[in-house]
Formats: sequence, structure tokens, C-alpha cells
Amino acid sequence: MTGGDPKDRARAQVAELVKRFKHNEADHLRSTYNETQARTEFITPLLEAFGWDVHNMAGHPLTFREVIEEATVEVGDERLSKRPDYELRLARQRKLFVEAKKPSVRIDKERAPAFQTRRYGYSASLPISVVTNFHQLAVYDCQPVPTETDEAHVARLCLVGYEEFEERFDELWLLLSREAVYSGNFDRHFAIDATRHGAEQFDDYFLSQVRDWRERLAVDIHANTPGLTSEELTYAVQLFLSRIVFLRICEDREIEKYETLKNLGGSATFDALMEVLRRADEFYDSGLFSLLDDERLGIRISDATLSSIISELYYPQSPYTFAVVETEVLGEIYEQFLGEVITVGGGAVEIVSKPEVRESGGVVPTPSFIADTIVERTIGPAIAGKSPQELEGFTVADTCCGSGIFLLSSYDFMLGHYLDWYVSHDPQAHAGREIYEAGAGQWKLTFGEKRRILLGHLRGVDIDPNAVEVAQFSLLLKLIEDESEAALKDYVTTHKHPALPSLSGTIRCGNSLVSTSEWQIACGEMPGEVRDKVNPFSWEEEFPAEMVSGGFDVVVGNPPYVRIQNMVAFSPEEIAYYHAENSPYTTARQDNYDKYALFIERSLALAKNGGRIGVIVPHKFMTIQAGRALRSLLGGKSVLREIVHFGVKQVFGRGTANYTCILILDCAGSQSVAVEKAGPLEAWRYGQKGPVTTYDTDAFGEAPWEFADEEVRALFERIRATYPERLSAVADVEVGVQTSADKIYIVRETASDADTITFRWDNQDWRLERDILRPCLLDAPLYAYTRPEANAWMIFPYELIANENGRTRARLIQPGEMADRYPLCWAYLNARREDLERRNIVGGSADERQWYQYGRSQSLTKFDRPKIILPVLSVEPRYAFDETNILFTGGGNGPYYMIRAKGDGPVSTLYLLAVLNHPLCEAMIRTNTSPFRGGYYSHGKQFIQSLPVPIPDDAHRAEIEALARRVVTATDELAAARTPHEIRRRERALADMRTRLERRIGEIFNLSETDWDTVKSVPIPE
Repeated sequence: MTGGDPKDRARAQVAELVKRFKHNEADHLRSTYNETQARTEFITPLLEAFGWDVHNMAGHPLTFREVIEEATVEVGDERLSKRPDYELRLARQRKLFVEAKKPSVRIDKERAPAFQTRRYGYSASLPISVVTNFHQLAVYDCQPVPTETDEAHVARLCLVGYEEFEERFDELWLLLSREAVYSGNFDRHFAIDATRHGAEQFDDYFLSQVRDWRERLAVDIHANTPGLTSEELTYAVQLFLSRIVFLRICEDREIEKYETLKNLGGSATFDALMEVLRRADEFYDSGLFSLLDDERLGIRISDATLSSIISELYYPQSPYTFAVVETEVLGEIYEQFLGEVITVGGGAVEIVSKPEVRESGGVVPTPSFIADTIVERTIGPAIAGKSPQELEGFTVADTCCGSGIFLLSSYDFMLGHYLDWYVSHDPQAHAGREIYEAGAGQWKLTFGEKRRILLGHLRGVDIDPNAVEVAQFSLLLKLIEDESEAALKDYVTTHKHPALPSLSGTIRCGNSLVSTSEWQIACGEMPGEVRDKVNPFSWEEEFPAEMVSGGFDVVVGNPPYVRIQNMVAFSPEEIAYYHAENSPYTTARQDNYDKYALFIERSLALAKNGGRIGVIVPHKFMTIQAGRALRSLLGGKSVLREIVHFGVKQVFGRGTANYTCILILDCAGSQSVAVEKAGPLEAWRYGQKGPVTTYDTDAFGEAPWEFADEEVRALFERIRATYPERLSAVADVEVGVQTSADKIYIVRETASDADTITFRWDNQDWRLERDILRPCLLDAPLYAYTRPEANAWMIFPYELIANENGRTRARLIQPGEMADRYPLCWAYLNARREDLERRNIVGGSADERQWYQYGRSQSLTKFDRPKIILPVLSVEPRYAFDETNILFTGGGNGPYYMIRAKGDGPVSTLYLLAVLNHPLCEAMIRTNTSPFRGGYYSHGKQFIQSLPVPIPDDAHRAEIEALARRVVTATDELAAARTPHEIRRRERALADMRTRLERRIGEIFNLSETDWDTVKSVPIPE
């Protein structure tokens, strides 16, 4: 049966397996019928029926194989010589463990198989794991912490006998099938986010353990080794902790003897540990175990602290096994601590966030599937089909490597490429030197070849020495993955040098963006204190061979997302360097930019002429004013090859709000750009591409980038060319007032009388004089053509007066006047004085400035004329019309803007109300905006100010104004309607009036029926 629906085929195959098992059930249940037979005859075919390519019949490279069989794990005190029998993967991502048993094992009752299966899944942070002997199949929830004393039914989601396989097939299909994973249904069912899971499994458990160990080690080392600086203490804590964890991982991987650390002895644990580490240094070397007993630091740890930490690395205090924990996961966990520093002050030890990390919103590890995608689309094309000889000198660099997630992915990809090349090019010719046969037809790279690949191809830089330490640690763990003690000893004996290589020459510490020579050209001599902070780094000096050969073949990474304004507080000298006229960064020659732009520009300088670059960055630069320089750089060099636009999808998980895209750049140049709009992440991460549109490279320049189909772009270009007047030329688009302390100045009344209003603050009632208040909007929803209704009061300590030129200005009411005229308000402001004085106040007349003035002085006089008020974020056009002098707050990011026609301009505010609420203008915004979750997108000034405005003659303008006024009136009447019949009647009247107005504006824009269809086809950005 080869045709038909895959699910129906699978159902039939399962039915056939059930029939075969039942035919000889008694024989299969005998103890002499072993696990290998069960796997061969029933369990492997069952997985194949559910769509898994167990034997790699598709011929996927090693990196992309779907099923990995066998490898070692020790569970608790029981020494087991087996691993999860099947590891099911998709797009390089582990999804499911299936543990096999012989049919005579009572899966329904025995504790050991249940504990073993649950511990595998828990340690790998998988939602479920499966144990089956085909006679029965049990699915376990892997989120609860497993214990050996748990009965077999604990955390069991389902137990299915083989005779129920057909009846419960749909249930099993969701849990076990490849199609369920590929479609995203598996992830949706188990609420798996970008961090792989949704509950406290290994990731969160180990993270909390490491955090606790760091604090205890810091306190202990500080007490036993006084005089260490903050930097030295941070270094010492990480040094010891990493080495202990490394050796503990080696135990679970059977490279080190199990429980070596646990058996160090309580009375001299530190000295015993030092002896173990010295022995490890002789065997492993690589610098991993050096400096532990460096007399310059003289570090000591108390035996009690060390013993307690080591004991917590073993069962039962630790419910996981490192044997199935992926190296990438350990790197992600360690990365959480790279944003912290251990400080010593007043004799106390404290762990605090670095200022640059606080400003950027904390450390956010890159999900493995993002790194894998970027690696596949950059390294993949660069090495496709190439032999080891052709790859000599090929290098991959990460300019901000962090814990090394991109380097790990790159290394894994390179390992897969080499193995597949050797196997497909006469494997016997390479046997023993580059590869060896681990089983019938199962080839693996030798340890020496993996070591050579690591040293030869990977390069990384990070400004944080602790990040470099973690990246090296992670790569060395990856190197010894699947190795045995015997293999490493054989390597050491054969090659006469320690097993692990030093990575100090390939993974280096420094500031990728700043070199001493560049600084000298831009800013002169670098002061010593600045050098310590900036940590300059010369690529030419640190990687001379690579730079002499033209640079790196591939540059990948996830550069930091830090707005330059946020850097001013902790690194003003560096900002001055980037801004300097002779700085190497064209993307910094504007007031507002993001640090990731500098990393992209640096990557372009580091890549070879034919090199490739892959990064994940926020996509807002594509449309906002601050992204102009980066757009110009990328468009001017014609290097864009691919864009994966995630819209509002949150690829980083864990509640992190970042709106991102993947950029793939080809330094050889590209004539076209493929733009993929990623679909649901649950399916995209496993290889289901979203719709792809190809654009000419010419479409990407300094102007905002529009992602629309050809018909939409053609219509918009025609409209812009035909109607050259822009909104910014005929109207003022302005922010609201900016108090810099809205929670103090804006109040909601709880009671009122003729002269005052009352509100609550600090658990008491306060009264304010009405004459110093203005009606305002506070988080009030707005809709098209409505009249905004004030829902709060704003303290307005100004009076509007005419200056010498007859123009209106806002004069700050001075303290004496405030006390005399508004004593109630003056008392309240003085009660809030401490908070108000913390603000950064800008503007205002020099002779009037006071601590209670607004944070910014613009827009104070601009509310007394008819105006359009719009919310910055909305899901549709919501331009409201106000003639009542309502105030509102708003800066560059809202929440509101106002629009007023210029006094001497050719159009009125009412006319603009009709144009801006028109579907054509909204469609143009939708193709050039910043999207947010929930279907919202920005209507900020930079996205609306370039909208085309047709200039009518007087008669047509008057007609549009009259129609717009009638729509406003009809909207008022609908709001006032009270009975269901009247509401329906008013709704119809308003709909008819709006349709008539929109059609009339459409005629002024000369829209045909085809044009109307094109406008309606533009979707809400997502």
C-alpha cells in the first residue's frame, strides 16, 4: 500500500504489525525473546509506520538524520550500559526518546523502566518520553521530577496495549508521529515555546542549582581568600564551577570513573579536588584546568561548601543525568550568568547585573533552531560538495559569540559535512585516520579528526572574558561528545600530547568593534581607564592568517540589541568614538542607531569578498528613520540575499518581546532578494518554509523597505508619483505633552465640586483646584471619526500668554503664584517633589525653570485648535477628531499623536481626517510599519508623514469637508443611540455615509475597481 493519505497508510501498517504480534503472542512473551528481536521485528517497524526514517533511507547527512540509536546513560546507583534506544529528531532538534524493552517486561507495573524513561526525558527537557515492548506502550509526562520509588503509573499519560493500537491510533498519532512534529501540532499540544519546553525541567532546575552554587562559592571564596577584586572573584567562581561540572559530565559520559568527585572525602575535599584537577590537567590540558592553584590568586574553598555542592550533582539530589543533556543546553544555561558580575562592597558579596545588560533587557540566549537555520543557510551553500582539501583555510567567525551557541551549531554542521564526505568517498580509504566503523555500516569521525576540525574552522570573539571561557568550555564538551575513556587514552598515547586542544588562539576576548589603531585615528590616544573598559581588539593582529587571506568565509551571530542612547550612561567614550568623523562606522553617523547595526557593518568588513553573513536582528530598522543608515549600507552594497521576516512572532520565548528577522548576506553581491514571511513557529522551526517573495535588489535602498506583492507596489508607486504632496508638507504631525511623570500629573477624580476635584494617592484623599487642571486622555481607546472624551485630569502648571511677536507661549507659573493661587495643588506637588526631582528635565525658559515643570516643553500651546488625535498602535485607521482642547501625552512611541493642517496650507484638518481614514492610506501604512502582537501595528510619525495627500480644488475640498463633518456627526449620533432599533438604524446610516466618503476620496485618488481590490488585499502585518 503506497498511495493514499500517510495517516491511513500508517494505520494499515500498524494493523499489520498488531496482527503479526498476536499470531505468535505466546512466543513473543517468553523471557527468551529478547529486546533486539523485539526492536527488529516490531518496535522499529512501528516507528517507521509513524513516519520516522529509522534507517535513514532518505540519505540525509548526519546532521539531519531523524533517528539516532543507542548510547550510554547511568541512572541513579544502577549501572546501565544502554541509552535511550531511539532518539527522534527533526531539523537537528531532539523531540522524543523511545526506550525499548523485551515483551516479557511488565511495563505496566515495573518501576525501573518507568524511572529510566522519565529521567531521560526530564534531563533533556522533553515534554514526554515513551517506553514500549510493543506488547504495551507507555507515554510519560517528563515535567515532574522522577524518583526511583515512584510507582510505574506516576506521571504516566497513557498506557496502551497492542490490541488497542488501532482503536487509539489517533491518540498515538499526535504523540508519536513525525507528521505531528513537522506540522507543529506536537509543540502546540504540549505548549512548547522557543526554549523547547514550558515547565521546570532540567533547564530551569539546573539553572537554579548553578545560581545557588555561584552565590555559595562567591561567599566562601571571599571569606577564605580576602582581597580578591570583583573581577577576580567572578573569574574564580566560574573557573571552579565549570571544571567541576566538566568532570561530572565526563563521569556520566563514561570518560571519567563514575562518582570520582563524590568520593573525594569530606575532611580534605578541597585538597583532594585539587589533586583530581591536576591529574585532569595532565590528561586533558587545553588550559581548561590551568591556574586553579595559581599562587597569584591563592584561592581556597572550605571543604563543607565544596562537599555540599558536589553532592548536589548526584542522584538523588539531582534528578537528571548529564549523559542526555545537550551541550547547547548547558551553554544556554551558563549564558544566563554572563550578564552578571560578583561584587564586593562593605565586606558583603552581591551578584548584580551589568549595566549594559540591564539596558538591553537582560541576557536572552539564541534558540538552537535559529542558530541552526542561520548556519544551514550560510555555511551550507559555502561548503556544499567540497572535499577536506578544498576546505583547508575555511573559517567561520562569530563576532559576539557569548556562550558559543552559533559556534556549536557551526561545529556540528561541519562535523556532519566531513563525515558524509568521507563515507561517500571510499570510507575504507579513510578508515582509522579520519573515520572508524562503530558498527555495521555505522561510521563515526575519529577524535583526532574532530579535534582538527574544531581548531581549523571555528573562530569566536566576545568582549566578556567569562563568555569566552563558557564558549571554550562548551566547544570542548562538544568535542568529547560520544567519546569514551578508551578512545581518549588511545589518542593521548598515540599522539603524545594531552587530549583537549587549547582554544585560546581561536576563541578570543576583546571588543569586536574597536581596535586601538581605529580609536587613534578617530579620537586620538586611548586613556588607560578607557582601555580597561572598552577592551580594544585588533582582528589583524589576533587572526593574522585569516585577515591576510581576505577575511572569514562565513560570519554568523546574534549581535546585542542596545540602543545607542542607552549606552551613554555606561560607555560615553565608546559612543563618542562611534560618532567620530573618522570612525569606521557609517551606520553611526546619525543621532539614533542600534549597536547591532555596527556589528553588521563590522561583519561586512571581516567577511571575504565571496563570503556569507547570517544574523538575527530586530526588523524595525527596515522601516524606521533610525534604520536609514543601515538600509543604505545593505542596499548600497547589494549584499542582501535572503530575509526571513518573523513579524510579531516571538522566536526567543520565555516572554521576551523582540520583533526580529534573519538576514543572509552574500558579499559576492546578489541581483535578487528572497523574502520569506515565516509561518507559525511550531512548524517553521522544523523546516516548513513560509511564503517566499523575490524582489530585485534595487528595491532595497535607503528608503523604508516595503514587502508587498507586485500589484500593490505598482499601485503605491503610481499614487506617490501622481500625488507628490506629503502629509508632512501640508500638516504638522506632533507629539503630546511630555510630563516625564504621568503618574504624578494625571489623576482620575473620585469626587468633585464646583471648584475642586478629589483623587486618591498614598491611601489618602487629595484635592486639586479645577483652574490648574485640563481634561486629558489616559489609555482611552479612539476610533475613526469619533470625538475623544476626556477620562482624566492633567495638572497643567502653565498659563498661555502672548509674547512680543504676538505668538502664544506657555509660561510656567512660579512658586509664589502656585502657593497663592493653587495651594491645594502646590501641597500635592511638594508631596511628590522627591520623585519629580529625579527626572531629566529639558527645555523651558531659563528664568522660569522649576522642579515641577514638565520634562519636555514642546506642544504645550498646540491643543487649542481643531486637531486629529490618533493612537500610535492600532489594528485599523483610528483617526479621531477633537475641537475641545483635550490634552494627551505622547512622545516618539506614543501613546498618541496629533495632526493639524498648516494654517496657510491648501487643505483643512477635516479634509485630512477623511484622507487618513481612507483604506488606501491604511494599506500604505501596513506595508511600511512596525508590527506588534495582537494584530497591532504602528501609526507613528515616521510611518504616516510620507503619506500622499491629493490637493483638491476649493469646490472638491468643501465637498469632502462637508461629507467628513456628516460622518463625524453620524458617529456622534450612533454613540448617543440607546435602543437596539435606533442603534441598528444609526449603524446603517454611518456605514452608508463612510462608504460614500471613501468612494469620493477614491475618485480623487483616481482609484479603479481593480485598484480597490488591490487595496483590500493588503493584509494586517503579522
